[in-house]
Amino acid sequence: MRRSGGELLLGVGKGTNGWMISITAGLTATRAALDIAKIVMDKLNTADVDRHVVRASVSELLIHVVNAQVALGEANVEISELRHKLDDLEATKTLEADLDYQKDGGYYLRKSDGAFCCPACWGDKKKVVPLAPIINEGYRCPIHEAVYRRPDWRERKK
Repeated sequence: MRRSGGELLLGVGKGTNGWMISITAGLTATRAALDIAKIVMDKLNTADVDRHVVRASVSELLIHVVNAQVALGEANVEISELRHKLDDLEATKTLEADLDYQKDGGYYLRKSDGAFCCPACWGDKKKVVPLAPIINEGYRCPIHEAVYRRPDWRERKK
């Protein structure tokens, strides 16, 4: 992609379109650099080499190479950020699959180890916080102090 003055536009943005534009800009700059390298080689093979034209062409070539490096670097950073987000989403999905909501107690049971976990912490920040047992009563969240009663405790109080 080029502006009217011939300078290369770099792809900037977030998400799929951002890195795709960055990759496209990098490939475009690389192609432009190769085209200029061919022109420079052709000029060097002529009898009347104009040093100023060659110098200007090499300068333009370097600009395109730097543009390609910057654009591809941006794409690499965005791809890395997207991979990190995907890893986080997959970890959350794995945690969610390990939790089973207990309607009678109002808390989550972590299937992998049998721990009771706070539903408020999971719902608010997707954080698995094990509840601390309260003897003969139920469980308490160590973060926000909410108490979750065991079903047998509620039956005894009736």
